[in-house]
Amino acid sequence: MRGRSKFIVMSALATAGWLATSAAAAEPCHLSKYFDLPVDMEGRAAIVSTKIDGQEARFEVDTGAFFSTLTAEAADRLKLRTVPTSNVLIVEGIGGSAGATVGEASDFNFAGVPLKHVQFVVGGRDYYPDTVGLLGENLLSWADVEYDFAHGVMRFIKVEGCGDKPLAYWSRGNYGVIPIDAYNPPESAHIKGTVKINGRSVRVMFDTGSSVSVLTRRGAERAGVNMDGPDVKSAGLSSGIGRGVVETWTVPIDSFAIADEQIKSTRLTVVDKMSFADVDMLLGMDFFLSHRVLVSRSQKKLYFSYNGGPVFRLDEPTPPALSREAGAPAAASDKPADADALGRQGEALMSRRDFVEALRAFDQAVALEPKAPQRYMDRAGAHRAMGKIDLARADLDRALELKPDFTPALLARGDLALGAKDVVRAEADFAAALKAAPTGGDVQLQVAEIYDLHHRWAEAIPHYDAWIAANPKDGRLWDVLTNRCAARGMVGEDLDKALEDCNAALRKGPRNSAVLDSRGLVYLRLGRLKEAIADYDAALKLQPKLAWSLYGRGLAKRRLGMKAEGDADIKAALALAPRLEAEAKEIGLSDSEPAKAEAMPKT
Repeated sequence: MRGRSKFIVMSALATAGWLATSAAAAEPCHLSKYFDLPVDMEGRAAIVSTKIDGQEARFEVDTGAFFSTLTAEAADRLKLRTVPTSNVLIVEGIGGSAGATVGEASDFNFAGVPLKHVQFVVGGRDYYPDTVGLLGENLLSWADVEYDFAHGVMRFIKVEGCGDKPLAYWSRGNYGVIPIDAYNPPESAHIKGTVKINGRSVRVMFDTGSSVSVLTRRGAERAGVNMDGPDVKSAGLSSGIGRGVVETWTVPIDSFAIADEQIKSTRLTVVDKMSFADVDMLLGMDFFLSHRVLVSRSQKKLYFSYNGGPVFRLDEPTPPALSREAGAPAAASDKPADADALGRQGEALMSRRDFVEALRAFDQAVALEPKAPQRYMDRAGAHRAMGKIDLARADLDRALELKPDFTPALLARGDLALGAKDVVRAEADFAAALKAAPTGGDVQLQVAEIYDLHHRWAEAIPHYDAWIAANPKDGRLWDVLTNRCAARGMVGEDLDKALEDCNAALRKGPRNSAVLDSRGLVYLRLGRLKEAIADYDAALKLQPKLAWSLYGRGLAKRRLGMKAEGDADIKAALALAPRLEAEAKEIGLSDSEPAKAEAMPKT
């Protein structure tokens, strides 16, 4: 399967005339481009557009995927032919593993190159919204590939006669290079190498599908990190292609070194474990956004140069100290030449939280295409990130003048309206967005989540209801059930239904701190105090610094007459989240709230 697809790509590129030729081909070392592949950065996901049998298909670029994949829903919609296989297929990721089948596209248009009979693994879950799957190493590894996400582009490069000569052509000598494993599927199909954390060697995989770089608990402990230390912070849940989720934390790291680049005093995200036995770290999109990277399969090397800004902590404005200066600026030929390229560059800058430069790129794009609604939508995001809410709203208004049913702009403007407490305006925008979208689709879920983020749980619940009714087999169902359980718990109504939601989420999905914390709240509201404490205990075993679980457990203990223990829990909760007591009172959750009798049957 893998060999066939690789051959098809190479032969199609050759017959399509994409192989670059040059009079200088006889020179000792010559680099030329097969083609550029435009990349849209949406948050920290790299998205590329293709066509499958003539239909638009957007993929997330995932160097951590050994083979390109499609969701079962997309394969069905695109009418892919199922290919029989004698082997049982399992796809693995941070969230565990999932069964899969094989589908074949008769025609696959990849960067303008028509390919025939291209196969995809069909299965898994948790793909990026509005994408059909992952573009993996079988379609990325046939050439040397440059990942220049800061400029919104990938370059597929032809290398001739270079031997071991340096390939970082864009840099004035200020680059790093490390050896990587040979591409030898299926045994070795990923981009793997070695770095040092706190001076100790750690095996890593370069994974654009991971939004942040993550270190396993095993790797962190080998590097001398005390996972029970006071500086370890809860980072919630993380998921991947598998059905499960993992608990995550952030930990302090004294030093991270790759080749001669060293980052001092930073923080990394830690997960319990991952499915790759020989890897203890994924270098994710935060690394790729802060570096220009060339993966040379021909030399079995990875070249990189630093772009500037934070490397791992993209949520922090202050960049970590690096041991050498930033890499060379972009060459003139790399600078955006049109509105689309400027938009892609602006998206990448937004992902790196460089809002000022992103706004400059979006301004130029608007000037070039003043009647394109997407340009105003993009700029609204930069204005909002900079706290310029009136300018963001004006841009969204302009986008919607040009395209009244522009769903992303309607959702964004409704979100701004909720932030300004203008519920009537928000409801109007959400109603218009839902009118333009299929009932029970992802727009319905987005509306629910926006209400949820603004703590308007009562308004969120009907939208969760509609999405759940329309998507009874969706891989995200357990997560949405957890959210609806939590929303009902926060409102304090329909608690029997809330309990059903949490129990269903535990049956359909993994046991994790979020669902246990939510069910603990429901039990607390119901007056089933011992069961509340049991769920809070279980949640805190997974995430010892979960403030709401500590607070809820403290209230339950107080109501059971365990005042000293309850006081200790509440004190610990308020140390983590000082406003939590006020928030609890706002939803009627305090010691003054009467406990209800334990009338519900135990589940």
